[in-house]
Amino acid sequence: MLVVALAMCGLLAHYAISGQEMPIWQALLVAAVNLIAAGKLFLTVKKAKQEQQRAQAEQAQKQRSA
Repeated sequence: MLVVALAMCGLLAHYAISGQEMPIWQALLVAAVNLIAAGKLFLTVKKAKQEQQRAQAEQAQKQRSA
C-alpha cells in the first residue's frame, strides 16, 4: 500500500509539474481501493490482537486452575 501511495504522489507531482490535466476518475478509484485495503488491514490486525489476548487469557485461566 505504501508503494501505491508513493506512486500516486509521483503521478500527482508529474501532472502538476507538466501542466497536464490529471485523469481524476482513475485517481479517485485508486484512492478508494487504498482506503478499502487499509480498512481491511486494520480490521484484520485488530481481530488478530483480540484473538491473541483471548488465547492468553484462557491459558492463564488454565494455569490458575491446575
